[in-house]
Amino acid sequence: MKRLLKAALSGFFLICVALPKLSAQDWSWDKIMLEAEKNNLDLAAAAAQIESARAHGQGAQSGYLPQLSGAGGYSKSDTSENRSLDSYSVSLTAQQSLFSGFATQAGAEEGRLNVLRAELNFAKVESGVRYSLATGYINALYGQENVRLLQQIRDRKEANKRLIELRFLGGRENRGAFLRADAQLSQAQFEFEQANRALLLAQRNLAQVMGREDAAIGSVSGSWDVAVSSSLPDFKSLALTTPEYRDSLKALLVTRTGLLKAKSGFYPSWSVSATGRKQGDVFPPATDSWSLGTALTFPFLSGGSDFNAVRQAKADIAKAVFDLNSRRLSVAFALENAYISLQDAAAQSKIQKQFLSAAEERARIARAQYNNGLVSYQDWDLIESDLTSAQKQTLESLKRAVLAQAAWLNAQGKGLRALE
Repeated sequence: MKRLLKAALSGFFLICVALPKLSAQDWSWDKIMLEAEKNNLDLAAAAAQIESARAHGQGAQSGYLPQLSGAGGYSKSDTSENRSLDSYSVSLTAQQSLFSGFATQAGAEEGRLNVLRAELNFAKVESGVRYSLATGYINALYGQENVRLLQQIRDRKEANKRLIELRFLGGRENRGAFLRADAQLSQAQFEFEQANRALLLAQRNLAQVMGREDAAIGSVSGSWDVAVSSSLPDFKSLALTTPEYRDSLKALLVTRTGLLKAKSGFYPSWSVSATGRKQGDVFPPATDSWSLGTALTFPFLSGGSDFNAVRQAKADIAKAVFDLNSRRLSVAFALENAYISLQDAAAQSKIQKQFLSAAEERARIARAQYNNGLVSYQDWDLIESDLTSAQKQTLESLKRAVLAQAAWLNAQGKGLRALE
């Protein structure tokens, strides 16, 4: 059994997977992240949402720019004297809004905030993809290590069966012990084959998250380290940096622009326009005319819709404030919960490593004693079973620790390129 855990150093627990030297075709963690950045469909959709928000935000800026339109017309009529009259006209009109009751300003600000929210959504999606990649990567690493471990267990069970078979044939062991050893070997062979099938599924799942079209990838390479500081982070301050909280903050700001937009109904609007026109009974028309004007509009009565719109906007702001505070508390708790889970998992892995060392030493001593007839088969079998259980539990505890590390990073909203 490879050494899976290293001792704590200066208040830190360090846990690593010891993997053998692998070929160049194996997938490292960096290579997996690069592949996901290029091909993951969720990331592509979130990036497209940012582009959509930017286009919408730029469209909201159009209220600050002049509007230019052109028109052309033709008409034909008959008089009572049976004369046919043709009329042609072309015109060009420019209009500029000077004041819209702050509606244009509110729309532009809302568009800018929606772009920021789309970018925050991308950060949340990226963090989720990172977590899915990390869990897939860990499961693949675990699957590879589990296959190797179960192969070792199967080989050990096979050696145990041969030992008991020789003792049975020599009359020093009963048939029941031999049959049990044979069943244990069959169970070990089944678990080894089952682990190979589980590894294939883990590799396929990782390939799917990476966005690869092919069904599976090869083996993965590298190591996974977990460092847990003995001092607790400031979860309240850390919560303010997460994409979830920042998105709720931007949502509050968007609702405030909604109030400004709702109040615009109480303000006048002012615009200027200019039109140049040519008309006549031949084409192109030759008679010129132009006009220049300004318009000031003030709403006096809207049936109460403006008042209700303001009431609704204020209620939306109140709700957004409550949502923001609720999100701050829930995110801080989620961060604390994830960190404590990481601490527990790391500490448990260290303890499990101690149990494994004890089980390995007991098994070494008991094998020698059994060969010399100093312990019964029942006692030796219990010690062998304890070793097998300790080996499996140690690998499982390591998996839980590195998964807890992935959950801690996900709770912080870390993206693909975040430092470990």
